[in-house]
Amino acid sequence: MNYIVTESSQNISPIGWHISAKQEFYNLQNFLGGMYVAGGKLKETGTAHWNANNVGATNETGFTALPGGELKSWDPVYDLLGFKGWFWSSSPGIDGGSHFYLALTSGSESVLRSDDPFGSSYSVRCIRD
Repeated sequence: MNYIVTESSQNISPIGWHISAKQEFYNLQNFLGGMYVAGGKLKETGTAHWNANNVGATNETGFTALPGGELKSWDPVYDLLGFKGWFWSSSPGIDGGSHFYLALTSGSESVLRSDDPFGSSYSVRCIRD
């Protein structure tokens, strides 16, 4: 089953929830002190799931972000498990053929943000309406 994800889309999240929009990610990172420290505050502590160098992880938000890696459409093997966690947003990218995402890595407490064309499988963050 395929879903078309659009801004404020409800078709891939449970009823009463929605996938984070780009602005919601920005609001979260700013609330947590900015992009250079927000990642650590979101990441699960320790190394049960993250690589041994889980820099800055405090999980003070209770979100317990995990490094789900990625799955590319052309390669049926998950990549970067333990190293990186990507989270799709419901917001389109700049070029219209991609979507905005937020990423966390084991080697940094920063939040990474960018656009990626469809074809990658990432995690999502649902927010209660």
